[in-house]
Amino acid sequence: MDFHYELIDFKDQVPIKSFIVEIGDFAPHLHDEVEIIFVARGNVHIVASNKNYWLNTNDFMVINSREIHYFQRGNDENIVLIIQLDPNIPIMPHGTLGLVRLECNSVDLSDSRTKAICDKVRDNLKCIIYEICTKEKHYELAVYFLVLKILTLIFRNFPYRVMGKEEIKSDNEYLDRITKIFRYVEENYMYDISLHDAASLLHLNEYYFAHFFKKYTGLSFGKYLTKIRVEKAKKLIMDSDKPLTEIAMECGFSSVKMLHRAFRSVEGCSPSEYKYSKIRELKSNLSHEKLGIKSYNIKRKDMQYTQYVAVIDDRSVLDMSYYYSPSNCDVVIAERSEQSVKITLDANKQGKPFTHYWKRLICAGRAAEGLREAWRDQLRELQRELKFEYIRFHGIFHDDMMVYDEQDGIPVFNWQYVDSLFDFLLKIDLRPMVELSFMPDKLKSGNKTVFWWKGNVTPPNDYSKWAKLVRELVIHWINRYGKSEVLKWYFEVWNEPNHGDFWDGRKEDYFKLYEHTVKAIKAIDERLKVGGPAVFQGPEGDLSWIEDFLAFCENNNLPVDFVSYHHYPVAVAIDENDNTLIICNDEDSTYQGLKRVRDVVMRTSYKNAEIIISEWNSSFSARDLVHDTMYKAPFVIHNVLKCLGLVDALGWWVFSDIFEEIPLDNRMFHGGFGLINIQGLKKPSYYGYWFLSKLGTEEIASGDCYFVTRKEDSIQILMWNYCHFNEEFASGDRTKLTEYSRYEIFDEKRLHINLEVKGLSGKYRVKEYVLDRNHGSVFDAWIEMGAPANPSQEEIDFLKKKMGPECRFYTVETDGVFQKTIAIEPHGVCLIELCKIYE
Repeated sequence: MDFHYELIDFKDQVPIKSFIVEIGDFAPHLHDEVEIIFVARGNVHIVASNKNYWLNTNDFMVINSREIHYFQRGNDENIVLIIQLDPNIPIMPHGTLGLVRLECNSVDLSDSRTKAICDKVRDNLKCIIYEICTKEKHYELAVYFLVLKILTLIFRNFPYRVMGKEEIKSDNEYLDRITKIFRYVEENYMYDISLHDAASLLHLNEYYFAHFFKKYTGLSFGKYLTKIRVEKAKKLIMDSDKPLTEIAMECGFSSVKMLHRAFRSVEGCSPSEYKYSKIRELKSNLSHEKLGIKSYNIKRKDMQYTQYVAVIDDRSVLDMSYYYSPSNCDVVIAERSEQSVKITLDANKQGKPFTHYWKRLICAGRAAEGLREAWRDQLRELQRELKFEYIRFHGIFHDDMMVYDEQDGIPVFNWQYVDSLFDFLLKIDLRPMVELSFMPDKLKSGNKTVFWWKGNVTPPNDYSKWAKLVRELVIHWINRYGKSEVLKWYFEVWNEPNHGDFWDGRKEDYFKLYEHTVKAIKAIDERLKVGGPAVFQGPEGDLSWIEDFLAFCENNNLPVDFVSYHHYPVAVAIDENDNTLIICNDEDSTYQGLKRVRDVVMRTSYKNAEIIISEWNSSFSARDLVHDTMYKAPFVIHNVLKCLGLVDALGWWVFSDIFEEIPLDNRMFHGGFGLINIQGLKKPSYYGYWFLSKLGTEEIASGDCYFVTRKEDSIQILMWNYCHFNEEFASGDRTKLTEYSRYEIFDEKRLHINLEVKGLSGKYRVKEYVLDRNHGSVFDAWIEMGAPANPSQEEIDFLKKKMGPECRFYTVETDGVFQKTIAIEPHGVCLIELCKIYE
C-alpha cells in the first residue's frame, strides 16, 4: 500500500473511525474518507487544497474526500481528535458524503450565528472525546450518534456543493496523476530525480507540471521531494548508527552538505541537533511517554488502528470534566454516581511502620498439582514479582503423592514426590505452611471423599499410625533441610473440619486428631509451630467452633502456636423454591469477619498466638465469573489495607487456575480462583497484589480510597475505585452475570481525586501506573478481541502484551507542592510514585 494514498479499513462495517493523537509533520496525502479534525490542546498547521489553516485549541475543520492535505507541528504540543467518515454514508437522495465539497472550519468565522453553530459542534466533539476515553458500555453507538449530530449541524449551517459528473471525472483524473507522482517519489527518492523526470511521467511540460503539482499539494515539487527525503533521513538518524555520509547517499542527497541544508530548511536545525533534541525529548517531562500517546506522522502506515480505540485514552492527560457536559450531550449510556475526593498530605510527615503482611501467605490447590511444570512456571513468575513467604495447599497425604502404604500392617513411607515439590518451593524462596491432610487409603476409616480427585475426609482408623506418619515426615524434613529451616515452617492440622464435606467425623474426633498431631510434632522439638482448626466461615455458630477448639486445647494443656480460619465474604441461602442462593455480604464483610475472629482469640489464653487466614477470596466458588474481572484488583487492595493489624497473614485462595477441585473447565476465563489463568495470563487480582508490592515501608496517610507510604526518599500514593455489587446481585440474583457481560452487577461510580502533596523540594521522577478495564485487564482485552473460545498461541501472546498496568514516567520540579487531578474509572487503580532526584 502506498501510504500517500491512504486506504482505511472500516471493521465490522461500522462507517466511522475515531482516535486521539499527537500530530507531528505528515507529508501530503489523501484518502477517500472525509475527515473531521478537532484540536483538543495546542495548535496544528494544516494545508488543504493549497490553503493554510492554523488550528488552535478548540478549533476544528473538515477535510473533504480526496482532498490533498498535510500537517505540520505547531509551536506547542498538541492533542487532536481525528474522525474518519466512510464516503458512502448517504446524506441526501442519490448523494453520498464523498460527493460533497464542504467549506467548514471554525477558523474563518463570519458572524455570530456561525460562531453559535461552531460551539454546538465543539460540544459534540468534546463528548466524543469523553466517550472514547471512558469507553462506557456501547460507547461505539454513542460516538456514531454524535457524529451524525455533527454532520446534521454542518449540512444545515455550512455551505456545500455536490459534485457533478464532469467534476468527478476531472477529480479522478487529477487524483490519478497526483498519486502516480507520490508513488514515483516513494520508489525513487534515493536517486537523482528532476522536475523534468516527474513531468515526463505525466507527459506534461515542466511549466504546466510545476503549476499543477503546487496547485493540488500546496508545495513545489522540489520542496515536496526534499521533505520526503528529510523524513527518510530522520528515521535513519534515530533508528540506526549509520554515518551522515551514508544516510545522505541513501536518501538521495548529493552530499552531507546538502543534507544539512535540507534539514535547516525543513526542521530548522542540523541532523545532529535534531537527534540530540529528540533524545532529550524522550527523557523529558514533555515526552510521548508522559502523554501516553502516539504521533500521527510520517510513520502512520506502521500504526495499528482498531475500531473506536483511542491512541490517547488516559484520563490524566485530558481533564474529562472539561470534555463532558450533560446539558450538551444527549447520549446517556448508564446512570453512574460521581465521587470527588481531595487528598492533601505532607511528604515530610512522620509515619508509622508498615508491614506487607499479605506477603506472608499464598495458596495453591493440592500438592500433586505442584509436580507439574506449568504450575511451577507460574509460581516462579509470581515469586519473581511478588515474593510471598509461605504457601499452603491440600493433600500432602493424598494417595497421588504416594507417601503412605502398609505391608503386613507395617507403615511404609515414600517421600520422593514430597521431596520434589518441597525442593522446588524452597529453591524459589517459598516456605510451606503444611496442611496435614487428607487421609491415605490405608489409614481411612470410611469411604467418604471430596473433590474431583477424591480426597478422603474420614478420621484415621488408627490414630497412632497417623501420628507416626506425621512424625516420620517431619523428621525426614529436618534431616533433609535442617532443623533451623523447619522451625520456620507452620503445621496446620486438617482443613475445615467444621464442614461436613471435609471432615466425616464429630468435633471431638477432630480434637483427638489435633491432640495426636501436636504431640507427635512437639515431641520432636517444642519450637515447631502447630495450629488449627482451619475452620470455614459460615453461620455465627462457626466461631463457637474456634472457641470450643481453644477451650479443649487449654483444658488438655495442648499448645496452639497459631489459629487458622477461612473467610469468604458470602453466605448461602435457600429461597422459597428450594434454590440455593449465594448472598454477597457488604463491602466491610472481610474486615468484620476478621475482627470477630481476633476478638474470640483475644478472649482466650492463646491471645499471643498468630492469627492466620489460610484461605480468603471474594467467594468460595471455583466457577464465579466475577473472579476474572477488574473488580478483583480493588477488592484485593481495599480489603488488605482495611484489615491491617487484625491478622498476621491473609492467604489468597489460590494463585493459579491450574486447580482441580472440580473437573477442568474448557473456557479460558471460567471464573477460577487463580491470580493467573491456565494459559499464564495474569488477571486483575494478580495486579491488586502487584500494586500492594509497590508500597513502601512507612505509612504516612490513608483513607477509604487511598493509601500513602514512604520508602527512603520516595513517596507512593495508591488510589483505587472500589465498586460493590448492586442489591439485586448481592441478594442472590445472578441472571445478569454472564460469560461475556460481567459488569451489570455493580453499583458503579466515577472517582475524581484532587491530589496535593506538600513538603517537596527540587526534582522528582514521577512514575504513574493505571489499571482499569481499558488498561491492563486481560479479561476485558479478551472480550474486545472477540472472546475466542480456543485462542491460538499468537492470540495468547497478544493478550500477554495487553495485561498489566500502563505506565508513564516523567520528571517534575517543584518548590513545595505537587498537584494532580486524577479520574479513576469504576474498578480502576492508580499508583503515583514520586522519587527524589539528587543533583
